[in-house]
Amino acid sequence: MTSGLKLNKSKCTVLRVAWSDFTHNLETKTNSKTILWNNKDITSNNKTFFYKDWFERSIKYVDQLYDYRIKDFYSFDDICYIYGIPSNNFLKYYTLIKSIPIHIKSEINTNNTPSPLPKHNIKQKAAASVELMTFYNTVLYH
Repeated sequence: MTSGLKLNKSKCTVLRVAWSDFTHNLETKTNSKTILWNNKDITSNNKTFFYKDWFERSIKYVDQLYDYRIKDFYSFDDICYIYGIPSNNFLKYYTLIKSIPIHIKSEINTNNTPSPLPKHNIKQKAAASVELMTFYNTVLYH
């Protein structure tokens, strides 16, 4: 089936190069990031995971839960702080982390991609938050 759209040779070349770049980037992203939700490899009691509230907080890939600096998953407290996950979600977190198979963990360990999470230390981020809160309090109440 043809669309009737006629392109000259230079436009075809541009489109071909753009498509090649797009598919290369797509392959790179898919190979370096394992999708977390509804992944048939990550199951508990033969059921895949999907936490809508976590997805809405932009958690989509396994490596978003992983701290490359220490080569292990973030602690539950860190996940709560980074993504604003409620503190009553510990069992959800623990079940999910324990359901990630060893081959996916190994892929993350050998992956050289830097963490998509903030590069600075969690404690530094907490200190900055305290400073910001102090500033807001000063402006609002003085």
